[in-house]
Amino acid sequence: MKPKLRPCRKSGCPTSHRNNKGYCDKHRELEGWGKRQKLLGNRHARGYGKEWDKLRLVILNRDKYLCQAHLLIGIAVAGNNVDHILSKALGGTDEHTNLQVLCTQCHLIKTAKEGRNIGG
Repeated sequence: MKPKLRPCRKSGCPTSHRNNKGYCDKHRELEGWGKRQKLLGNRHARGYGKEWDKLRLVILNRDKYLCQAHLLIGIAVAGNNVDHILSKALGGTDEHTNLQVLCTQCHLIKTAKEGRNIGG
C-alpha cells in the first residue's frame, strides 16, 4: 500500500509527495538536521560568530529591546531577535542601518515571508 500524500515541509512549497522524511523530491536535501547543517553551515560559517554576538548586543541596546514592527503601530512589545531588514540571502549586510529588533512572533512571520520569496 502506498503512503498517503503529504505536503512538503519546506515553507511555501505547494508540492505533495509520498516520501517518508517529509520533503518533496525538489527539497529532499533538507531532510535531517545533519544534512541541513552541512548544506547551510554552522552559525560561525554563516557569519554569526563572536562579532555577530557583539553587534547583536549593540542593536538590542540601540532599539531598547523593543520590537520595531510593533513600535511602527504604536505598541511597545519586548523583542530579543536581531533581524536583517534586507536578508543576507538577498544581499543584505550587517550594517547598523540594516538591522532591527523584532519580537519572536514578528521575526517568525517575516522569516516565513522571506522564505516564500527566496526559495519556495
